[in-house]
Amino acid sequence: MIGKLSGRIDYRSDDHILLDVRGVGYMIYCSDRTLAALPSVGEAVAL
Repeated sequence: MIGKLSGRIDYRSDDHILLDVRGVGYMIYCSDRTLAALPSVGEAVAL
């Protein structure tokens, strides 16, 4: 199980984001509440 991912948001959709972590892209499905709290595309985030 993955406990934490830190990186830059490359893409944002209605139900998921694509997080770039040092060149590896992780597609992360999120609740509406979590998506609303995330920064914009291109910004750094830790989940």
